[in-house]
Amino acid sequence: MTDRDNSFSTAVASWIDENSWPRSASNVMADEPQSISVFTRYWFPNSYGFRSAFRFFEVQVTHATTSGSLIDLEIRLVVPGKSESTTLMVVDSYPLSTAEGQPLTFNLDDGYIRGTLSFKYKNYNGRQDIFVTYSAHLPYAGDLEDTVNIAPARLDEAAGFTAERLKAIPTLTVSDSELKLVEEKARSEQVVIRALAPEKVYQQSLLLKFLRDFVIPDEDNVVIETYYTSYRTRTNALSASGESEQWQGSISFFSILELVGSVDPTSFTISAVLYARIPIAGRVRITGIEGSLLGEGVSVDVNVQLAHGKATFTASQNSSGKHDIFVEASVTIKFYGTISSSGKDRLFTLPF
Repeated sequence: MTDRDNSFSTAVASWIDENSWPRSASNVMADEPQSISVFTRYWFPNSYGFRSAFRFFEVQVTHATTSGSLIDLEIRLVVPGKSESTTLMVVDSYPLSTAEGQPLTFNLDDGYIRGTLSFKYKNYNGRQDIFVTYSAHLPYAGDLEDTVNIAPARLDEAAGFTAERLKAIPTLTVSDSELKLVEEKARSEQVVIRALAPEKVYQQSLLLKFLRDFVIPDEDNVVIETYYTSYRTRTNALSASGESEQWQGSISFFSILELVGSVDPTSFTISAVLYARIPIAGRVRITGIEGSLLGEGVSVDVNVQLAHGKATFTASQNSSGKHDIFVEASVTIKFYGTISSSGKDRLFTLPF
């Protein structure tokens, strides 16, 4: 890896340390962080904004601390292999209490993507924090459910927000009209769900097409294949030039890892990069992969600030005469912990 890659990995690892949640009053990260939450201060009283990521979800919201409401709550879905998250719903106001809040239900394409989320205050280390409970079915992850701590009820010293840390949080100035609108939403005692804008409905349709095109049925992997479309017409030219046609593409697996590169159909040599996809921060290179997939395959060590471990990639011919790609790996990634295969896990089948 280049020094630049190592520097970026180190920077992202530090960023995770700074933004993992929950934290103690002394600003020490919990043993098992449950979310990555980035906070914003607003120039209106008793409110703050934050963006939080957990499992395959992101929320962006303003928390009105006096009324105990979530304002302009946008819930987004994160899909492996897809660079942008997709908005599932937007909620103008969502009153909070210590009781379980009203479930927010999403259902795309007759249950192909479906689930519920609810929010409430819950005691954590002697203070009130904001928790989300979710239950979902996703075509690339199956059935999921959990309760996650995503933010403190107040940005105060009890939550580790010292005066110095508060100064470091970006501030956002809002207009008088925006302030008035937020105050009106904060006074609402009902959950108010906003109709999605046409562009967000269109993004949902693109998401469904993406999943139907690239998710391997009954498996966790998202495979995006890119071929040289002129393969057959260029065969003679390739032979004359000595070039070899390559399979190109990317595959997301184990929820967070992404392999991007090419495989030579003659030598089965792979040239690729292994990335870890970090919530909000994006994709981070953790190692390069070069060598033949045949026999014992290609083994690589992962040793950067963000991650460490080992992975081995191999190719084996199946009954159809084509070759399956397998991975055997154990990689520890900051925030996620150790991600391991169950022996040799099949990733996908090459077209040759």
